[in-house]
Amino acid sequence: MEVEIVSRSKNPFFDREEVVFIVKHEREGTPSRVEVRRKLAALLNVSLDQVFLRKLETEYGIGWSRGAARVYSSKDAALRIEPKHIIKRNLSEESESTA
Repeated sequence: MEVEIVSRSKNPFFDREEVVFIVKHEREGTPSRVEVRRKLAALLNVSLDQVFLRKLETEYGIGWSRGAARVYSSKDAALRIEPKHIIKRNLSEESESTA
């Protein structure tokens, strides 16, 4: 699995960076959100709990997925701003993968 960042933009009002990316996973299944979050966190040199995936859509037949993430300056900033369903989607999968 390879993650390629397509665009990055700062959003100082919400204390975050908005990232659009492509995940190349040819001849493999679509990677889990946790795997993608880990790869993005490593690529951007931030903590995993600062990265929140908003979208991850697989392109049919080409082995790519397109996605969007928000990278906050801190976990507290993310918990204050992100909708509850996005927080649950991102953090519940993280706890499932460590269990």
